[in-house]
Amino acid sequence: MNKFNYTPALRVHRWGGTFDSLLELKYAYSIRKDYEFLRAPISIYYDPATEKPVTRIKINTRRYTPDFLIRHRISSEAFLVEIKPRAFNGDAQLKRCRNVADQYVRLQGFDWQFKVVFSDQVELTDAQNEIWLQFCNSVATLPLNLPIKLSTLEKETFLGSTLGQDTQKSQIDFVLFGEKPGKKTHRDKLY
Repeated sequence: MNKFNYTPALRVHRWGGTFDSLLELKYAYSIRKDYEFLRAPISIYYDPATEKPVTRIKINTRRYTPDFLIRHRISSEAFLVEIKPRAFNGDAQLKRCRNVADQYVRLQGFDWQFKVVFSDQVELTDAQNEIWLQFCNSVATLPLNLPIKLSTLEKETFLGSTLGQDTQKSQIDFVLFGEKPGKKTHRDKLY
């Protein structure tokens, strides 16, 4: 299989984080009602020969940073998510990412699962899609190096979501550990 080559992406700096592409922003937009999420929440350092996570960084150590950690607001299911264009399907890098992430999750004792979401799997409602298309049309003519003004998208879609505020510790704890405020968990033993 040929190696997938990326074209320059439009980075979006908003809502307390950076989205490396419009696809990542679209994904965040698509899940915001059902999931809490953290953007690029952790970096996993691993030995490329064994693909096992390491605790000490050495010369040959590599780093993998998943795009999102998401947790469903009702079921509390959690996923480390890698967002990729469909053309990336079957690439050896995705297998390595899955293997490294799965080993890290097992080693740390988290309840997360790893999943890849391809571009054609990011679905918007009709109302979301209308706003999204307006946004895309408004930024299509901007040079790639200019900051993006996301006023319509921001006002219509992200007000009141995690992205629009400083992330609270309780929100972070919920996404990372599934903890609801005031609930005692196994993590309390760590402190």
